[in-house]
Amino acid sequence: LWHPTTQTEFLQKALWSTEPEELTLIPRLEFADGVSRVSELLSIYPKEQTTKDNSSDVWGWEVIQAAGAFSDIGHEVERRFAELPEPSFCDKVDDPEVETLLSALGRSDNAASAMKVLGPHAGKVKQAKEAVTKMIS
Repeated sequence: LWHPTTQTEFLQKALWSTEPEELTLIPRLEFADGVSRVSELLSIYPKEQTTKDNSSDVWGWEVIQAAGAFSDIGHEVERRFAELPEPSFCDKVDDPEVETLLSALGRSDNAASAMKVLGPHAGKVKQAKEAVTKMIS
């Protein structure tokens, strides 16, 4: 399942949210460069939520018309799908997200990579500074 190319594709296409479940997977990718993604997330800390939550039920069922009303049902499905609002996702990076990233980084069993990530961010991110201090002592 975890081929290097598969992990890279998974990191680029599936792990773009900052939900806790996704943040815990990022540092554990053995063949993909998850450490760079962790560094990228720490560099934008703190970041507010930018996408709007569309909590309305836009995916509910709707009877369009009677059978045979469309000449091309595929075109109609694509048109209606294009009209839907973009899905919202979590993209904020705040203290809980940083804490999740750092604990996942600590469990990834690669101290050298962790030091590369935490070192440059130790001045900006308080939790990173504490983690570096604990790793050194």
